[in-house]
Amino acid sequence: MKRKADQLTESEVAELDEIYRNTYLDAYNEAFEKPLKFLHHDTDAHVDDELRLIASACGSLEIYGKYWVLMELLASRRGHIYDVSTDLGWSFLALDMSTCGVQISVDECKKLIELLVEFNKIDREVYNSRLHVVCSRVSRQADRYAEEYAVSKAAGAKSARKRAMLAEKEP
Repeated sequence: MKRKADQLTESEVAELDEIYRNTYLDAYNEAFEKPLKFLHHDTDAHVDDELRLIASACGSLEIYGKYWVLMELLASRRGHIYDVSTDLGWSFLALDMSTCGVQISVDECKKLIELLVEFNKIDREVYNSRLHVVCSRVSRQADRYAEEYAVSKAAGAKSARKRAMLAEKEP
């Protein structure tokens, strides 16, 4: 049997629910915007149909490496997005993609992105409407991380407030 002090009123339960909702939303938005520390990479990604078609269209596996460099760059950016609506945006993306001694020109970068859009590896709607490079693979991973973080943070805030409410009721 619960002690009277352990019971919460309807308004206290509503307050706890509100704390949970507000904390969850704030924590989710905060976490989603953060760069990912880890990018999940399936061990069978090399047999992905679209990547195989892209490699075949380009005549080499070089595109495969560029694709994963781009995924890592998107994952490591705040908001997981590249704004390429200006020449400067394209220049920064090309510069960032130039790695391991391999340079990629702005034109090569544009061709790569357009090819990835064509094969649905880059979000077509966002790219066509705002010239932003976004990948649903990276966004889904950021969403999962943000969800876990927000649930944990909101549950902690709700629990702390509940303990405080119950402590106030102690004689």
